[in-house]
Amino acid sequence: MHVRILLFFVSVILAFFAAVGTEAYADDGMLVVVIDPGHGGTDYGATSVGGLNYQEKILDFKLAEYLQYELSRYDGVTVALTRYADYKMTYAERATYAEKVGADVVISLHFNSSADRQTHGAGACVSGMWEYTLPDLGQSILNSLSENLGVDITAGVYTKSSQTQMWDDTRMADYSGLMRENGWRGIPTVSVEHCYLTSFDDLIYYNSDSMLQEMAEADAQGIASYYGLQLKDESSSITRTYDEAYMS
Repeated sequence: MHVRILLFFVSVILAFFAAVGTEAYADDGMLVVVIDPGHGGTDYGATSVGGLNYQEKILDFKLAEYLQYELSRYDGVTVALTRYADYKMTYAERATYAEKVGADVVISLHFNSSADRQTHGAGACVSGMWEYTLPDLGQSILNSLSENLGVDITAGVYTKSSQTQMWDDTRMADYSGLMRENGWRGIPTVSVEHCYLTSFDDLIYYNSDSMLQEMAEADAQGIASYYGLQLKDESSSITRTYDEAYMS
């Protein structure tokens, strides 16, 4: 009898913490989104067919600043960036910062590359660990990119496992170092590869600041759709331009 009572209370406690893990932002009414601009500093990322002006680390950072502004237009969300300038950070440093600010989710921004110039389109990588995976969020962002910009999203949402590191006794860890570090801290990560810098077909999606602004708006709409965020009443708010958002 005592054993059954104990097991009941244990199950209730586990259910409570599971709910906290998936809906943590509901406690104080604010969703905390940390945007991670990939690469930085001496880590340049992918190289574009459009030239050195379109290094991935630069595009990632610009897109992150624009996305921060776009998400700030919604109620119920707090947004932070892992880096605010062009410097290199380790995965552990990025994850530690996300944990410090109480991130509910980390959106890592990237652009892809391939030796095959015909390979193009967007994809979203999520954790293979069921405890920290958000495939529906990844799909929501991809759907928005497709609907708003026409980006090919055939690659879809996928997982990628490490070939050398174990997560536990039976499962391989995620390939992404950031995804692993965030997972160890209980934070889900969605890594969005917005298009291929090595594809001439995808050049139109990032070869101007106005296109990056549209890409950020699409990302924000995908995130907002997944979490049910509503736009603020901006009639009484201070209007801020994209350039001001990028420079601040």
